Amino acid sequence: KRYLASIGISSGGYSAGIEDIPDIPAPAIMSIVIKGFKHFVVFQGITEGHIILSDPAFGNMSITLTKFKKLWEQRVFFTIQNPDESEKQSPHTALSENRLRFVREDIYYHGVLRNDNAVQREITQKNQLRALMGAGVFKPDIR
Repeated sequence: KRYLASIGISSGGYSAGIEDIPDIPAPAIMSIVIKGFKHFVVFQGITEGHIILSDPAFGNMSITLTKFKKLWEQRVFFTIQNPDESEKQSPHTALSENRLRFVREDIYYHGVLRNDNAVQREITQKNQLRALMGAGVFKPDIR
C-alpha cells in the first residue's frame, strides 16, 4: 500500500481469510511465498477450485486452493482504488496503519526495493508500474 502511494496510486490494504477468496475483487495484489521468495502477485480470480495468478517472476499460473492456502501466509491483499470508488465500504477488514507495520517491506523483492542506487530505484518503479498496467491492475486516465 505504501509503495503504491509512493508512485501516486491510491490503493486499499485489507486482511482476509482463505474462505474470503471468492469475494475478493479481481484484480487484487497479494503477498505470497514461492520457492522461498516472498513477493507480490496479481490475483485474477478463482475458477473451479483454482486460483488464477499473474506473477512477474513466473508468469501466469493456476494453482489449487489448497496449494494457495500454503503460499498466502500473510492473508492480506491490496486493491487499486479509482477516485469514485474510494468512498465505498469494503466487505473486508481494512488494514490500519498500525496493522500495516506488520506487512514487512521486504515482501516485494527485498533486494531491489531497498537498493540505494537512485537510478536503479527509478527503473524498478517504472518496471513495476508497467507490470501493474500489463496485468490490468492500474489503468491510467489518459486524456
